[in-house]
Order: sequence, then structure tokens, then C-alpha cells
Amino acid sequence: MEYKDYIKAGNKLLYVPYNKNWWIAEWNEVKPMVVTIGEYRPYYTDGTHDPMPDEYEGCCLVEVEERLEDPQLRLDRMFPIEQKEDRVLYEGKVYDVYGYATGSGDCDYDEDTDYCILKDGDELKVVEEDDVCSPRTIDELSHDELMTLWGDIRRGSMFYDDYRNTVDVPDGEAMQAWEDFYNELYEEYGEEHADEHDTAQEFADWYYGQLVA
Repeated sequence: MEYKDYIKAGNKLLYVPYNKNWWIAEWNEVKPMVVTIGEYRPYYTDGTHDPMPDEYEGCCLVEVEERLEDPQLRLDRMFPIEQKEDRVLYEGKVYDVYGYATGSGDCDYDEDTDYCILKDGDELKVVEEDDVCSPRTIDELSHDELMTLWGDIRRGSMFYDDYRNTVDVPDGEAMQAWEDFYNELYEEYGEEHADEHDTAQEFADWYYGQLVA
């Protein structure tokens, strides 16, 4: 896709700054982000006449609407976003997706990176696509996966992060599932013996039984 096809006023694009290597990016607090093209078309700063869309090059600059330290960005650091409705799991939480984009590194030998743009309230959050997955509900898990879930979580914690798991169930749902199970144990065995039955096998047996009942 040529610059003229997507470098247009009002378009939202992925901006991947130079030096996106983590040890530099974190030091400079510069990370990939979504930017909005401003109303003025791209230009050069060396006195060359402003290019027409067919003449846009990567070294052209264009202003963006976001309040950045320097809102003049090079075209070769901005990439089109394919808007797509989707829902993904990222760090234990389910997000609606704004779109997907692919951005390149600084050098010709850098591999392209695929990004997922998440809707985070009124903001757009850019994360690497490898870090997201399709969320699953606990009802979709097999008996063995239920046992895995039990082993992954820190049972009894009040913090959602402690319910992060490897079977792609959102933290909040994993917490609720364990709490429902433990409440049953408490009702049946009382405070003194509930913990004795808080095992992976009994958790999986109980929850799987709820599904097939």
C-alpha cells in the first residue's frame, strides 16, 4: 500500500518510533501508539516544495493531532490499521479490538511486528499480537484443563492478577469459578475441613459435574 492511500487528514495510523528495541524504548518512554493525521499534507523541511500524494516519501514529515513532544512524524514510521471487530484476552482481561497493523523496525534487517490495537475505555492501546489470544469461558474447558486452571491460580487471593492462567480464561471468571467451588466446600464440610477438599481433582470433578448435569 502506498503512502498516498492512507496518509490522509483524520486517518488513525500506527506510529512505531525509531529505537523500538525495549532497552531503548523503555529508557525514553517511547512506545508504539495510534496517531491521527493532521489537516496539513506532508512536507519537507529542507526547502523542497511540498509533495503531492504521488510524490510522498518515507522521509516526508506530517503533523499529527496528538500532543507529542514533537508532533512532526516521518511517514516511514506510520503504518495503516486494518479495522476489525474482535475480542481478545490480554493480561487476563477481555478487550474489544479496534484493529490490527504491521510495523517495521528501524533497519532493513529488522523483522516486521504484528500489532493489535485494543479499545481501553476512551483510549487505544497498542500491544503485540503475539501477546493476545481468544478468550475462553470456563464452560469450554475439559476436565484436565479445569485441573490445570486450579493449579495455575493463587486461590483465596483478592487480586485478579493472581488468577492469571494458561488456559485463557479471564482472571475475573477464574476467580469466580474458584469462589463458587470453595463456597460449596464450606457449606458441605465446614470451616475446619473445607481446605482438605480444595484440590485440583475435586475442583475439576465439581465444576465438570455442573456442566454435564
